[in-house]
Amino acid sequence: MTVTVALRSNSTNLGDLVVDGTNHGNEVTFTLGESGTESVKLSVPDDDSLVGETVYFHVNASASGLDVSATDRSVPVEA
Repeated sequence: MTVTVALRSNSTNLGDLVVDGTNHGNEVTFTLGESGTESVKLSVPDDDSLVGETVYFHVNASASGLDVSATDRSVPVEA
């Protein structure tokens, strides 16, 4: 399965997507095997003014016979 996570255009200034300790910027694509898992984190600048901002992102996954899309997901920036 191929998975893509992308920050929405109005959230790209809030941080960068990180997988396995590697910074991927505004979008990351990776492959998962059966029953596989992966964590995508957001590296946020050390800026207290960002606390309480909302980060919006999209997730798309595809495999043979499967297409899944989760648009406009969100998470707050916490201290």
